Amino acid sequence: MIIEAAFKQKMYKTEDPQIWLAKQYNVLFANQNISSETYDESYTWYSTRPELLLEIYSEVIENLGKQEAKQNAETNP
Repeated sequence: MIIEAAFKQKMYKTEDPQIWLAKQYNVLFANQNISSETYDESYTWYSTRPELLLEIYSEVIENLGKQEAKQNAETNP
């Protein structure tokens, strides 16, 4: 997941890493209007269906690539 990737890249600055991680998840849950329980249930469901999870990950990677290309085009015309 993206939050874990940022965590592994140590994108947090001075905060305790676990506090930073918890805050990021809370923002995600608030933005998506879901609870941590709903997230866990959904993640568990998808983790038992790896082909669907892989499809979602592929779409996310593709969309991130498009966003990155757009941002690069805007900053380096």
